[in-house]
Amino acid sequence: MTAVDFEDDHGGSPSDFNRWIVPALVLSVALHLLFWIWARSVLITDSHSEAYYERVAPRAFHVERVEIDENLLEPEPADDKRQAMAPRAVDLPVESASFEKLMADTKGEPP
Repeated sequence: MTAVDFEDDHGGSPSDFNRWIVPALVLSVALHLLFWIWARSVLITDSHSEAYYERVAPRAFHVERVEIDENLLEPEPADDKRQAMAPRAVDLPVESASFEKLMADTKGEPP
């Protein structure tokens, strides 16, 4: 076999595209119509009822009566919050020599 045996006589001409576009469009429309007819025949029942909702998304729990201690409902004192958020003083060491003097002593050259 040689390369000449595998050559395509049409070479991807526009007539190849035109030959397949119409059947493809007809097939696509036919499949969409079949899906539309099938979708209309399928009935969705009880999708808006409360029982269906409970089955799909059940509630976490149900409580009849709850007693809450009233001391827990009172706000915390603001003084405790302010003390926790207050900035603390930082003790920095006292510098005896200035930065410029230290830089003047170091020439920045390797030894």
